[in-house]
Amino acid sequence: VPLRCKIYQRTKMEAKTYTYKYPHPSVTTDCVIFGFDGTKLQVLLVERGLEPYKGKWAFPGGFVKMDESCEEGALRELKEETGIDCELDRLAAIHENFFADDDGVFFHEVSCFFTVKPNERLLQIKDGARTDGGPGGEYLQWIDLDRSEKITVYPEFYRTMDFENDREVKHFVSRE
Repeated sequence: VPLRCKIYQRTKMEAKTYTYKYPHPSVTTDCVIFGFDGTKLQVLLVERGLEPYKGKWAFPGGFVKMDESCEEGALRELKEETGIDCELDRLAAIHENFFADDDGVFFHEVSCFFTVKPNERLLQIKDGARTDGGPGGEYLQWIDLDRSEKITVYPEFYRTMDFENDREVKHFVSRE
């Protein structure tokens, strides 16, 4: 059975339906933002408000639209969730996740992780701030990297990366 989806053109916002003969992966972006509170290195995370992973922590981000690049999607998602225009630093990692939802539907999700050049407004986000564009009441929180071991952060691979010093793009595959 072909999959159907609506595509919104950037210029006219007219809905068009495209039919795909074969199922395909979903593409998402995630933004890795580091801050320093004067004593400890922190990372900005979002507490998820909806399934999957409700109540767990993730990096700000979301699905890439059909008419945008991964970089454009990352900047749009970050603006939606923080209300702040930012600049990306670099592509740091690609994560492929194969999983099934609670209904047994299988997914292949490809996520592009970008580091972000923090600006003053971004660094001033207060803990517990509600995201502007995130679904289901998501909240932003600066998490100390040493404290992050005590909470569930999706995806887990980020704990093995040195985002600040490793300049090579990493590729991770998870099969849940």
